[in-house]
Amino acid sequence: MKNMPKYLVLLLIALLFAAACGGGDTGSDEPADDTTTEDADTGDDEAMDEDMEEDEAMDEDMDEEMMEELVCEDAIGCVEVAAGDPIRVASALVITGPNESLGLDSQYGVEIALADRGEILGHSLELQAEDDGCSAEGGQTAGQKIVSDPTIVGVIGTSCSGAGVPMSQIVCDAGIAMISPSNTAPVLTGEDTRQSCYFRTAHNDTIQGAAMATFVFDELGLTQAAAIHDGDPYTEGLASSFSAAFEALGGTIVAFEAEAADATNVEPILTSVAAAGPEIIYYPVFIPLGSLITKTAQEIDGLDGVVLAAADGVLSPDFLEASGDAAEGMYMSGPDLNFGNSIYDSFLATYQAEYGTEPTAPFHAHAYDATNLLLNAIEAVAQHDADGNLLIGRQALIDEIQGTSAMDGITGTISCDPHGDCADPQIAVNQVSDGAFSAIWSFDEVSGSGEEMMSDDEAMDSEEMMDGECAEDLTGETILLHQQAGREGPIAAILGEAFVFATNDALDAINSSGGVCGAELAVEFNETNYNVDLEIEAYEKTREDALIIFTYASGATVALAERFNEDQIVSFAAGVNGPAIYGTPNGYTIGQVAVYSDQFAGFLQWVSENWDDIKPESAGDDIVVGVIGWANAFGAGATTPEALAFAESLGITVLPLEEQAISPDADVSGQIQNMLVGGANVIYNQNLSFSVAQVIGTIRAIGVWDDVLVGGVSWTYNGDVLEFLGESRAAANGYYGVVPHATWADTELEVIQEANAAFEAGGYPAAEKTNTYLLTYGGFFAIRDILVHAINSDGYENLSGETILAAMEDIGIVDARGLFAYNMQDGLRAPTTAQIRQWVVNADGGIDDVAITDFFTLPDTRP
Repeated sequence: MKNMPKYLVLLLIALLFAAACGGGDTGSDEPADDTTTEDADTGDDEAMDEDMEEDEAMDEDMDEEMMEELVCEDAIGCVEVAAGDPIRVASALVITGPNESLGLDSQYGVEIALADRGEILGHSLELQAEDDGCSAEGGQTAGQKIVSDPTIVGVIGTSCSGAGVPMSQIVCDAGIAMISPSNTAPVLTGEDTRQSCYFRTAHNDTIQGAAMATFVFDELGLTQAAAIHDGDPYTEGLASSFSAAFEALGGTIVAFEAEAADATNVEPILTSVAAAGPEIIYYPVFIPLGSLITKTAQEIDGLDGVVLAAADGVLSPDFLEASGDAAEGMYMSGPDLNFGNSIYDSFLATYQAEYGTEPTAPFHAHAYDATNLLLNAIEAVAQHDADGNLLIGRQALIDEIQGTSAMDGITGTISCDPHGDCADPQIAVNQVSDGAFSAIWSFDEVSGSGEEMMSDDEAMDSEEMMDGECAEDLTGETILLHQQAGREGPIAAILGEAFVFATNDALDAINSSGGVCGAELAVEFNETNYNVDLEIEAYEKTREDALIIFTYASGATVALAERFNEDQIVSFAAGVNGPAIYGTPNGYTIGQVAVYSDQFAGFLQWVSENWDDIKPESAGDDIVVGVIGWANAFGAGATTPEALAFAESLGITVLPLEEQAISPDADVSGQIQNMLVGGANVIYNQNLSFSVAQVIGTIRAIGVWDDVLVGGVSWTYNGDVLEFLGESRAAANGYYGVVPHATWADTELEVIQEANAAFEAGGYPAAEKTNTYLLTYGGFFAIRDILVHAINSDGYENLSGETILAAMEDIGIVDARGLFAYNMQDGLRAPTTAQIRQWVVNADGGIDDVAITDFFTLPDTRP
């Protein structure tokens, strides 16, 4: 049994006894108003009508009285939602006419999102659907209908940018939040042209224009281009963005023309364009004009062999039907729909079941994300009373949407920039082949380059292999991995054996279900006592034949990073010292959690953004952070120069690191006092297990818990801390942790359910039910998928540290069954998202593990 130091127990008992002797009345009961009514003569119809009117008036008065308990202090007013009434939102999408396939596709996305959410704070959700007509007039009409109804909280729309420009002016004047799933015109989020209530989950066409220009110039090798638009903000904006990007690459725009959207004869404009001698014509217009240009181009002298290209305004089966064979071989830019996540899989199944068709346009997922963005914000800002009445502040809602960061959506990670662009922009180029759209190329906004995409058959084969189907049958083979850590020595006795139990359970589960392409997955353990010299000695014993080595201490990470690099052996490190992981090029050391400096910076960012709501009562506006950490590489891992520079950028003062002896009997009162004298109102722990308990107990014992906000790195938010606190675990009430993975509290996850069943079946001590077990258990399933990918890509005979690292980089985001994910993109080598969680004492006196935030992207503090 892990025991708490006696002095700490005595201090806590004294403190808890003192708290138990206190108390007081924190509220008062107010008598209800006394209301009476006189009954009317039930035989008199006229009197009955009057009585009913009086009842209705009384109900209205009662609703008003209830609402009086909720005070609207919003700058532009509030939407009142009485108990039992629905929360009403609107859509304004093109749902009739020649472009209806674009809008109906998004409309279905909105409806699915509303059905998935079901309700907010006990209120059902109701949709008012308007038609934007894909025109300025339609947008104006839809906007006027929406603002005439004061019960509308927010609107999803419009489909077309031309409708979005006038509508955004109308609804923003009324203070109604507006999120478009498919407006892409740059003008809508321009610095000087954006309306303050306007947001979008669709990409900005500055990105799509650059993507198409790169494809044409780099992939097709064409240097002479013409562009045609119809004067709409979307079509002209995209044509302009394409032209500017194409010329920047070294190409020439030989013609830039406009044609009416409702034109019936495009021979004159195409004849003029042909005379300019283009190699490609790019016409990002809508379906009627797009199909007319496509068919007419086949009849114009001088356009033989000229490549035709359009954009997402025509990415619909309706365009293919209208254009026929004339569209064969042409290209279309638009959003990359290769989302590859479980949310989208479920969404598509619902879409097909409800509407009897596959998606008809490219923005259904963006509409789903836009709706959830709005609903999340409503839920966050709504005031509510005990009777179920709501007040939703309009400015508060707009501000909440504006502040959205790292929301997980179908289309990617949703974060709203200061101009209202919230998309995670992924652009692809499709080609019409055999009468269907086929994605052939994707664009990377960061690098400004693109790459070819697999065909549908290749993608299916790859997906099947990643699901466990292998190119080789390795039955009878064994893939041996190595694990070096401490099961002996003083620290090992404290840290426990959760990783050993989880390793055995994960291997049993994996091997019983086919192993790795039939091969048995095995792990050899090497004892190190968590001693750096022994870590190096263990490595030297295994380096000749090792593919993967697991390490568990920052000392090992620092000492071995260069050696792993030189020998091309992949190391999965639980000790995520950032400088060690990122300090060497082409690193083979992969962090099992987000690196410590990223975690610290993420914690500071969260504190800064929420200081007014979470700061201690005695704290002022200035944030002063004291950090206490073990006297080793782990303890110094948070306060790197990069993390300190990030703190400075936030205006946060970080005091010099206070070192803590690695001993269960360490006295940290001096370190705590130093931080308090330095003005600390936040204390951050870069330690673990008994050391966290020491800090919590000392802060409680000297009576300053309410004067500081206390939290720490992921390992401090672990079940072993509560075990060390023992019967005094309530002292951890209010402690915050940066947690880059799911926890035991996330029981809806299948991996948590399986891990819990395995742990119970193992009969392990309750003290070992920690996040260490979870990370180890889930991590092995990610390792299995990586090995399968490496074998399928390079062959079992070529399996090596080099091919394993290449497989991880090829996968990019390596998911550990939803528990966490390795991010191997753009030179990253560790998880890069986390959530803030908090321990909260429940009514029964136990400790609840509560998620305070969704997962968000941590600041990048690489050296």
